[in-house]
Amino acid sequence: MSTIPILTEEQRLNFCVQHFSPSSIRKFLENPQAFFKSYIRYEYDDSISPALVEGNAMHRVLAKFYEKRLNTPDSRIAFDWESIADEMIAECFTDEAIKTMKWGKTGSLEKSTSTVHTALQSYSAELPAIEHIISVEERFLTDFEDLENTPMPIPLKGFIDLVTLEGDDYVIRDHKFIASFSDPTNLADIAKYEMQAVPYFFMVRKRYGKNPKCMIFDELKKSKNRDGSPQRQQVIIDYTPKVLNRWIEIYKRVVKTLAGIPLIDPQTGVMQFLPNPFAQFGEDAWYDFCEEVDHGKVWTFNEIKEIRASKYTRAEEIEALF
Repeated sequence: MSTIPILTEEQRLNFCVQHFSPSSIRKFLENPQAFFKSYIRYEYDDSISPALVEGNAMHRVLAKFYEKRLNTPDSRIAFDWESIADEMIAECFTDEAIKTMKWGKTGSLEKSTSTVHTALQSYSAELPAIEHIISVEERFLTDFEDLENTPMPIPLKGFIDLVTLEGDDYVIRDHKFIASFSDPTNLADIAKYEMQAVPYFFMVRKRYGKNPKCMIFDELKKSKNRDGSPQRQQVIIDYTPKVLNRWIEIYKRVVKTLAGIPLIDPQTGVMQFLPNPFAQFGEDAWYDFCEEVDHGKVWTFNEIKEIRASKYTRAEEIEALF
């Protein structure tokens, strides 16, 4: 059965970006103008936040720890968390970086240093059980296919903290250093993780020739819990066809939009839009989108006209409030 490609060859060759990453697709959904500025015009904000640099330092420490585990499978290996943390802090908080920091009212180098050490102490005390490490801080830039093995037009780029093996299953892991835990029962919180996890599925599948089972996000609170409760929480995204197809649909709609292909079909009247699960109260938009992808809900222009006609007075009242 033949499949019509998303883009013509001319559209693909003249596409406005060379590849997508999880963060670039997120930026497009959040703020298309900011996407245009950063990912098309290559204009960046030179100022950086302490939290971003703290996270970079922590990731570097964990990369060194797991690289050592990769070469020495014994989980009881000696690792000097304190000295390695100091080394990575010095590498990340350079004089040049400090000059561009937006410290805010309470931030300082001393506070950031303490934050990094405290978080890593918590992580080392609550190490996740990992059987076998395949790769650490692996970089990907690859073409890929959807679940029907149809080639997708724009490649994917990404950096994966850990690819591990549990039994016969590939498992992807990502470190998240956060102020507070996400809510696994909140649709928007899970949607954010789905949007990051699924591109990595296709990258790992392409690289290793095997479907990974799931992605685990290790959330680590940077501040100490006063009640002594665990500092680390795992959020697991299982790679089900439903989850994978949601992201593929997002990908296709983003590609079409950037190529100037209307999401409203003038012949069939079918209307499609892009959701933003990252916005405040984004769970409503995500739920609406999932109704389309998961359950085949289709909105047509004629149907919308009937709805609008029946609710016209109420719509005017709501618009007047804003």
